[in-house]
Amino acid sequence: MTRRTEAGQALDPREAIAALDAIEMYTLAGARASLEADSKGSIGVGKLADLVLLDRDPARLAPEEISTVKVLRTIVGGRVVWEA
Repeated sequence: MTRRTEAGQALDPREAIAALDAIEMYTLAGARASLEADSKGSIGVGKLADLVLLDRDPARLAPEEISTVKVLRTIVGGRVVWEA
């Protein structure tokens, strides 16, 4: 999203993507690519319940703030496996 290297070097900003696009790439797009979108990739009745609860909405933050988001709860298979 920031198009910066770990050393802080700026890369082509035209290649940056929005937070929601990045989240979709890691969730629904991945499920579609593996032909598992009927059971993975989004929240819905009958789908696997593997997800995290975050302390803030990444889509409402500046790209530089994304790394400060905290995970409050992790759910795997519909069961809470970790809580802050």
